[in-house]
Amino acid sequence: MGDFVGATASREAADALALPDVKTVFLVCGKRSFQHSGAAAHLDFLLQDRKVIRFDAFSPNPRAEDAVAGRELFRETACDAILAVGGGSVMDMAKLIKC
Repeated sequence: MGDFVGATASREAADALALPDVKTVFLVCGKRSFQHSGAAAHLDFLLQDRKVIRFDAFSPNPRAEDAVAGRELFRETACDAILAVGGGSVMDMAKLIKC
C-alpha cells in the first residue's frame, strides 16, 4: 500500500482498503474533527466490513510519548493498514506511527 494525497486520494485509499487482506484498519484522526467534518459519515461505507481501531489520543502538536503510545497500540492490534484523516497533526502522527 502507499500514501495517497491529493484529488484522487479518497478513491485510491478506498481501492487499497478494499483489498481482501485488509481486515483491520488503524484510524488516526482528530478527537472531534473526524465527526464534525463529515469524514466519519463519508467513510462509514468504506470501513463497514473492517475492524477499526481508532487512535486520537494525542495533542494538536504531537509529542514523542503520543507517537510511542500510538505505535504500541498499532502493534498490539496487528492492524493491516493505517488510515489518517485530518490535518497536519493527524498526518504527522500517522507518519510517526508508520515509521
